[in-house]
Amino acid sequence: MYEYEITLADEERFSMKARFSGFPEFTERNKFFSLEAKEQDRKLKEDMEPNLKAYTITKVMVEHATDNRMNVSWTLEATKEAEEGRRRQFSPFPGLPYPLSMPDAWPETRKSPIVLPFCRVFGAVSKFKVPKGWVLGKDLDFVQSNEFGTVSWKVKTTGTGEEEQTVVSFTVEVKQVISNPRPMPPSGHSWSGSKAQLAARSLSSGSHEPHAVDPLAGPPSGLPGTPALPGLFQAARLGAAPR
Repeated sequence: MYEYEITLADEERFSMKARFSGFPEFTERNKFFSLEAKEQDRKLKEDMEPNLKAYTITKVMVEHATDNRMNVSWTLEATKEAEEGRRRQFSPFPGLPYPLSMPDAWPETRKSPIVLPFCRVFGAVSKFKVPKGWVLGKDLDFVQSNEFGTVSWKVKTTGTGEEEQTVVSFTVEVKQVISNPRPMPPSGHSWSGSKAQLAARSLSSGSHEPHAVDPLAGPPSGLPGTPALPGLFQAARLGAAPR
């Protein structure tokens, strides 16, 4: 589970808390188990820097990597200069790891089965407030299911005025790990399809600069054969409506 708190002001800051369980916890522990505490933090920073090229990482802390009685968790904080102008884009999940490894493209007819590594629930939640004088562009909820499981992307705004807060939830639930050979869905569902999907691949692989990602693109759905999700938010100063 990944939890984000994002601050949008003259600079963009975020804190990211990651908690692990099950097989993902086992693999995460193996990264740090043999290292001293300072080396654990250093490795986390080095691992995350390629996905946060536009940011300066200001804090990292790995917890419980050598304590088998506790699940591994870690915290990361980072900052970057805000975009200038009357419009700005930002990701609610900067640096979020990709839920599952995917090929660049799927053949029209598969001769081999798709075998995912394990069943899991991958979740991320992001909370942020839109600065005074700005308005957030519209973003649509998304729910997609297939034989592997379900992907959801939900946006909810609560409160009013200075208490208004937006919460974005991204969940990938894998219920089945094997799919026998069969024709793939229409071409619009392959990674080699639309500009938004190509941009989504860029986002998931670490290219988080706003100019490199389509405004309507986002993290890939996380399941084979499903389209990309809306992902980057766009905000505008009042008097300059979002596109």
